[in-house]
Amino acid sequence: MRNHRMAVGNGLKGKLGEFQFFLSQILNVSALIRAKNEAEDYPLNKEIDELGYYFSAFMNSVQSIKDAAETSMNVKFSWSELSFSYGGFIRYCRNAITHDGSSIINAFQGGHHYIIGPLRRISNKGKVIEFDPPKDDVVTIVINFSSEFLLNLERLVCEHGKEIPSPNKDDLAQMLEDSQNSDFISDFAKELMVQNKDEVISSFDSHIIDKYKEINEKIISVREFVNLHSKYA
Repeated sequence: MRNHRMAVGNGLKGKLGEFQFFLSQILNVSALIRAKNEAEDYPLNKEIDELGYYFSAFMNSVQSIKDAAETSMNVKFSWSELSFSYGGFIRYCRNAITHDGSSIINAFQGGHHYIIGPLRRISNKGKVIEFDPPKDDVVTIVINFSSEFLLNLERLVCEHGKEIPSPNKDDLAQMLEDSQNSDFISDFAKELMVQNKDEVISSFDSHIIDKYKEINEKIISVREFVNLHSKYA
């Protein structure tokens, strides 16, 4: 269990980078759509399709971060704790996109895209789920949600981040041992690892890997990105 939580914690920083990437793509393609619409440069099919792709990937990145935070810190992080204002909506969108293949963005006006409702889907228990989405345009939704989500995630990490296991000398020793069975490492490199194993492991004493600090710094970095773009929302 510890090794799994450590591996998931190792990936959390990268998932935050993925979240920022897809958010930036939503902002970029939305700006392009507005500019082309204002210039009456049609059609917009390619850009509209891309917006849907990036929005879908953005929603799944939120789910990944939620799951990784819960697993690595051994704590529950509900959708309402994730975002009181948008948690239920994000959960609905993610389920509709992932399980139903739904295209959530369904309206366009004045160069801006919207999600109009009521939205409906069938749950895995055969129940009709109806949801009224926010009335703001898509860019405003993702920016406002991101601000709230990252603030709450930062609080969660500050409170529970120390629970994320960090690699130690035993983990390094196991990694070196496992590398001997890898087909992607040359025999020469494997031999060097064997010869210098004790030296490599002892050098770990002066090297501290603080996953809590790395993840917290990444959250702050992504929050700064969101704050920079909030004026466009």
